[in-house]
Amino acid sequence: MKRSRTRTIDFRRKYVTKDGEGVPTVTYGSPITMIGEVWPATDALQAQTYGDRIRSIMNMRIKGKYEIIQQDNDTIYLFDDLEIREGDGVCINSEDADYRIISIKPYKPIRMEIEKI
Repeated sequence: MKRSRTRTIDFRRKYVTKDGEGVPTVTYGSPITMIGEVWPATDALQAQTYGDRIRSIMNMRIKGKYEIIQQDNDTIYLFDDLEIREGDGVCINSEDADYRIISIKPYKPIRMEIEKI
C-alpha cells in the first residue's frame, strides 16, 4: 500500500428499517476502524461503467486475511472483527457514513469501490 494514500477508515453496518407507512429508512451501526488505502477512480473501465458518476467514486483497499461466507443470498467478507457487505457505510471524511460500498472484489488484499452518499 502507498503510505501517502493510507488512512484510518471506519466501517458501519447498514440496517434498513420500515416506518409505520412501510417506507424504508437506512441507518448505520457503530463504527469499526481499520487501516486502508483510498484513491480516486480514474480507470478507463470504471469511467465507462459509471459515466458521470465517476466523480463521486473512490477505490479502497484494506489489508488482512478474510473469509467469504454466503448467507441468505448475501456475500459477507469476514475479517477478524469486521463483516463487510455491499451497501455498508464507510466514513472517510466525517464521523458519519459519507460513502457506501458499491462493489467488492475478492483480491489479495480486498478491493472495493465506494460511492459518495
